[in-house]
Amino acid sequence: MILLGFGGSGTTEPQIVLVFGSGLIGSSVTEALEKNGHLLREQIFSWNWPTPTNTQVRAIESAFIDHIEQRPDSQVTIVWAAGRSGFGSSEEDMAQEFQGFIGVQNLAQSLRQSSRPANVRFIHISSAGGLFEGQVACDQNTLPQPIRAYGHGKLQQETALTENSAIGHRLIIRPSSVFGYAPQGRLGLISALISSSIQHREAMIFGGLSTQRDFIYAPDIGRYIAQQVFAPRPEGEGLEKVLIASGRPATVFEIIKTVESVVGVPLYLKIDAQPENALNNTFRISALPSKFVPTPLRQGIEQTKSMMEAHSFGN
Repeated sequence: MILLGFGGSGTTEPQIVLVFGSGLIGSSVTEALEKNGHLLREQIFSWNWPTPTNTQVRAIESAFIDHIEQRPDSQVTIVWAAGRSGFGSSEEDMAQEFQGFIGVQNLAQSLRQSSRPANVRFIHISSAGGLFEGQVACDQNTLPQPIRAYGHGKLQQETALTENSAIGHRLIIRPSSVFGYAPQGRLGLISALISSSIQHREAMIFGGLSTQRDFIYAPDIGRYIAQQVFAPRPEGEGLEKVLIASGRPATVFEIIKTVESVVGVPLYLKIDAQPENALNNTFRISALPSKFVPTPLRQGIEQTKSMMEAHSFGN
């Protein structure tokens, strides 16, 4: 868990941001916040998964109260990006993640009592892929119809947050298929293909070559959340749900060919003859937030390759 403190400017209020999660999305959020705000303080805390110790909770509360006492006019944002689940997660996995999620909600309620209630916001990273698996041309009016434990678990988290008005203003973000690279993040399709080219190893394809997915570059999510943190926010205990996608679906075959073009060599592939992750999942561009401009697919792949090579070769 990371606590970030930002000084205000002529157009922004001072901010306290707690980011739970250091994987692909969590690290993108932290990086975007540090780029867009005048960072005064950064503190990293241990947080046992899924249940923190009392000592860990008290340490976070103490640091938060210390900061809020120095800047009582601060706006507070709590970002949950700590989900460890994926499409293959079991019901037991999702139950454990839900336990961790509720623990952070409880902490958020406790921290809200130590600050001005109207200035607390909780941002939850959900999953459009899990909620809308097998559905196409989805928009803000499409109802989630999860198929597997992963999707049902994400919907359970959303429901719990929706019903908890005591936590403050809530923003649920539903990203589509996220790609990019973080040393502590899991490898998705695109990063796995790039990794296989770097290591000269075979890559396993679990979806059908004609499967359509909407890929969104992780730093785009971080950038959007940073904008929400520093922008004037709605007061009160309202609820928003936002879909983050590219609005431009691509087939797995197109992804393979684009990665091959970027890395400059053919990929060694093994195709699953009976893929369990082959359903289409696409979103309308009209469903995206106003003024949100996603990074073009090839550009995002090129930047992912550069980050992975820098991490692998130290340059």
